[in-house]
Amino acid sequence: MVGYFLFLSPETREGLPYWILWLLLFIILLLLIFIFLRDKDLRRRLNMFFFRGKIKLIKISLRTQLKKERKKKEEILKKIGEISWAENLPVEGSEEIREELKKLEEKAKNYENEIQEINKKILVLKENQRESNRKYDEKIREKEREIKPYKEKLIELKEKEKITEAEIKQIKKKVENLSQKVIETKKEAPKKEEREAIFKKEPKKIEEKEEILLNKNKEAEKEFSLKKELKKDLERQRRELEHEIKSYKREIKKIEAESRDRDKGFQKEIREWEKEKEKITGKKHELEKPKETLLEKLGILIERARISNEGLVLLYSQIDRVNERIKELEEKIQNL
Repeated sequence: MVGYFLFLSPETREGLPYWILWLLLFIILLLLIFIFLRDKDLRRRLNMFFFRGKIKLIKISLRTQLKKERKKKEEILKKIGEISWAENLPVEGSEEIREELKKLEEKAKNYENEIQEINKKILVLKENQRESNRKYDEKIREKEREIKPYKEKLIELKEKEKITEAEIKQIKKKVENLSQKVIETKKEAPKKEEREAIFKKEPKKIEEKEEILLNKNKEAEKEFSLKKELKKDLERQRRELEHEIKSYKREIKKIEAESRDRDKGFQKEIREWEKEKEKITGKKHELEKPKETLLEKLGILIERARISNEGLVLLYSQIDRVNERIKELEEKIQNL
């Protein structure tokens, strides 16, 4: 019926109430439940399916616990081995293991000595680097102290130049004004007849005025020339100072470049030694795994022989509990 409903045309389906579909689905669900209750074989197969899944999950959980317990046992055996190695507890069959452990410890000690030597070299290099940087910084500060008076004098000269330039402009304007007044004075009696008539009444008045203006103009022009010479001299001094300052700045840049190159040299050498240290440290760490394996083997021998030692009593009891737990977990997995 559901299939019939689904294969209906869209126009036909739109004409039917939507709740009919849900009613049909509910009826089908009831039929499936009825079949499941009547069919014992189906129920049994479903139970077996879910039971197998449950068993699988239980086994995974038990194996995880078993793995943890075995790991715990390994750690306890290593501790037993460490104590027996440190206290040199005798046990039959441990001669070869002890010989291997001795070799590993000698290698580790040699690697540690090499690392210590590299650390000393790195420390010396860093100290030399700091000292080198300090010396170069002092050289730069010395040059900056030497250049300071030149910079101060340059600032003073530039200020004088500004003042002189302003004075030159004022004097130039004064000269122009006086020249204009001289011209205007000459124009006071432009015609010869008028000029002669004025001379008869006041013969020296215009000449004296002209002479005074001409003298003032000459003095202003002389002052203008002196100020121009002063400006040229100030410009010359400024160029000399700027040349000296540039020379000092070149020296400072040279010192800074030398400082950077020297510092890079130290950094490069330090990095090389650090790489070597990292390489040796890696070799030393590589010894840990075989050492742990040997300590575990030694621990197994000690645990089997149950060598009497106060420091091992607690570890023996711990390993007994772990062995019981491992046996219990293995039996549970076997019985599933």
